Amino acid sequence: MKRLWRKLLRRRTLHRDLEAELAFHRQMAQEAGNPVPLGNRSVIQEQVLDVGRFTWIENLWRDLKFGARGLMRSPVVVLGALASLGLGIGANTALFSLASEFLLSEPSVTGASSLVSVRLGGNSHARHEVADFLRESGVFASVTGEQAISQANWNNGVETRRVNSVITERNYFSALGVPVAMGRGYAETDAPEVVVLHPRFWRTRLNGDPNVLGRVLNLEGRAYTVVGVLRDSHRTLMGFGFSPDVYIPRSREEERLAIYARLKAGQSAQQALEGVRLVGARLDAERPERHVKYVQNCRVSPVAGLSRLTEQGEAVTISVFFAVLLGLAALVLLIACVNVAGLLLARASARRREIAIRISVGASGARLVQQLLAESSLLAGLGAAAGVLFAWVSATLLARVPLPLPLPVRLVVEPDWRVASYAALLTVLAIFVCGSLPAIQILKDSAAGDLQREPRSGCEKFWWRAKWPFR
Repeated sequence: MKRLWRKLLRRRTLHRDLEAELAFHRQMAQEAGNPVPLGNRSVIQEQVLDVGRFTWIENLWRDLKFGARGLMRSPVVVLGALASLGLGIGANTALFSLASEFLLSEPSVTGASSLVSVRLGGNSHARHEVADFLRESGVFASVTGEQAISQANWNNGVETRRVNSVITERNYFSALGVPVAMGRGYAETDAPEVVVLHPRFWRTRLNGDPNVLGRVLNLEGRAYTVVGVLRDSHRTLMGFGFSPDVYIPRSREEERLAIYARLKAGQSAQQALEGVRLVGARLDAERPERHVKYVQNCRVSPVAGLSRLTEQGEAVTISVFFAVLLGLAALVLLIACVNVAGLLLARASARRREIAIRISVGASGARLVQQLLAESSLLAGLGAAAGVLFAWVSATLLARVPLPLPLPVRLVVEPDWRVASYAALLTVLAIFVCGSLPAIQILKDSAAGDLQREPRSGCEKFWWRAKWPFR
């Protein structure tokens, strides 16, 4: 700690103290008639100054400045490298953003990690009496249900249109903690004719009416009162970008809903599954049905996280599809990195004499590799910035393209730590591939003999080395 403090506070006085110390020793040697010199003054200064500075960081900073000046003298190389890396990193990041949103996005609820999907008797949907029985059993902290894939007739006063709706239990918003942008979610004490709107429906169909709360919509020939509007970033329990128009409470007794429940504090999914099986056995005993055995094929599945991908068959299929796309995009990035490495290798061929001089005066191989990697880091960093911008724009535009699907799908593409980490990983990969090949070839070819001669035929050898770096 004392050494760090000295580095930070005594940097300005270190040079002056060093000069005074060297002058003192030279004077003592002269007065004593010592014929042995003190030593190489420059080497002594470097060794002493290394104690008083952050050597690796300062060397890296100098390499970055030197590399920036060198790259400014080669604008064609820089533009070509930025175009290649920007396209490669951007395409990969855009696809990863879409895949992350499609597969890994969490539903817009409070405590998504404690929310599970419940199945009894192997059925994905059940009558509301089953959900009520499960709620009264006390196995979970709360239980609700929804029918995600549904439609309703909406009459706007001019014509009647079909809109995509989600039919839910009345405790849906309170049990899940769904956030809203305007108003509130409906509650169990509300009248049956209430509705919560998706923000896209509010903007496109109702022209973003600021006084929409309390407005009456004609749905299925009944007057529904608007009590809330969801957030722009709303994500459904179904996931996969599913984006319905309206949420309405269940009004028919025969409606079958998918059951969702919230785990109690400290309760595991396995413990909840055991409780669900007991509930299924009680249902079979008290309310037997001819074609259903509730105790069989019970499941408790998370609705968020990686575990959701392994337990839902459709998620596995979509994951394989995106994995193939990301593999192809990674191949594009690898080709781009090899092209940039060829550009840097061609540029470095003109620096063989400079590298040979550095080696002859004592520069180590690690120091030369650091300087060459610093230049590739600049290119890769700028390429990553351009790629991330390209990825954000392209992913946003792709998310707005209507897909030819029977369900409304709208992806909410937002920067997050997963996308940032993936872009950083691609940048590190690009730095390694772009910088290591030229560094290895230069260290291989740089020798003392290069100080005595020039390349025999500049253009021909320039092209040959760029194409075959390891000949």
